[in-house]
Amino acid sequence: MISTSFADGAELYNNTLAGETIVRVFTNTISEIRETYNVLAETTEGKPDSVMMAGAHLDSVLDSPGMDDNATGTAAVLEIALQMSRLGIEPRNKLRFAYWGAEELGLLGSDFYVNDLSATELAKIQRYLNFDVIGGANGFPFVYTPQEGDGAPAGSEEATRVFTDYMDSVGLPHDPTPLFGGSDHVSFLNAGVPSGGLFTGSTDIKTEEQAAAYGGTAGEAYSPCINSPCDTIDKVSPDVLHDMSLAAAHGIYWHAFRTPAQDRPMVPPAATTAEGNPMVARR
Repeated sequence: MISTSFADGAELYNNTLAGETIVRVFTNTISEIRETYNVLAETTEGKPDSVMMAGAHLDSVLDSPGMDDNATGTAAVLEIALQMSRLGIEPRNKLRFAYWGAEELGLLGSDFYVNDLSATELAKIQRYLNFDVIGGANGFPFVYTPQEGDGAPAGSEEATRVFTDYMDSVGLPHDPTPLFGGSDHVSFLNAGVPSGGLFTGSTDIKTEEQAAAYGGTAGEAYSPCINSPCDTIDKVSPDVLHDMSLAAAHGIYWHAFRTPAQDRPMVPPAATTAEGNPMVARR
């Protein structure tokens, strides 16, 4: 598959209107099998038959430094795991942290992982939370939310509610974004695992209402440099990443202590608000 820019396409189209147009295309490509890796770690504590997973993808597109997509997600998940270890938190449920390879090539890492599990091991995974692009320079807090008729596994709505209840409790504005999209949680959804996660937007345009509620610039993309060479560290908003990392920490911490009977978020001790959460520093 090859593609061209919109401007070149428009020029070619205009040429066809003037008469016969001949185009010659040359490519210099390599097609080969390459090896990539998923990186996983899990707590020694926690019920082995009740696994809660949190993950983010490690790779970026070939010509992008990938700071928003997706160093933001991997940094947040890694820091949460490190802080939980440092604080000696012993979860009720086993926590498994995942860092996926080859997401940008079609969710290859997460898809391989899910499909390589036995039915018994897959059934142990009670929830998967995904963090992909959570620090856009003009970002806005989005929560993955099941849509009517999308076939989301039962329990996905609970993952959404954990995040939205937290955001409401700390006064953080938020909007829903469709649960089924283009990131690694889809591999789990397709396997029947309830899933959720956070996102701060890509090339879509921030609305006037979102800018008024959260700041940033209306009429501009949430992450204007996503999947491009300009996705550098200066295109990540520390404030947006801070807010979303707090929300991610809450979601992971809550699921660490979730009981099967819970149908509403019951916040564990010391995790009620950003000020009371021991895992994260204040802005």
